[in-house]
Amino acid sequence: MIAVEETKKETATTGDHPHRLVSEEFFFLLNRIDRLDEKMSLKFEEMREEITDVRKEVNDVRKEINDVRKEIGGISRWAFGLLATMLVGFAGVIVTLALGLR
Repeated sequence: MIAVEETKKETATTGDHPHRLVSEEFFFLLNRIDRLDEKMSLKFEEMREEITDVRKEVNDVRKEINDVRKEIGGISRWAFGLLATMLVGFAGVIVTLALGLR
């Protein structure tokens, strides 16, 4: 602040137009921009972490869906096997009755 006043006095005595010095408002704005940058960087980092967590959860859900698909595939094979066994058994009963009634 003292340097600014000394510069003003010197320019007043010489009659020169002073070069524009950086004002306090500029430093205030620069400070604000720096703080805003820090806050935004922190927020971006938090968002990256949240996105990483969501990706992990999505991968877990995909694994569970694949497990369910495998189980359903096993159940459908089991059901087909049961149906085939019942049909063969029923055909065997019919053949046995047909041969026994002759």
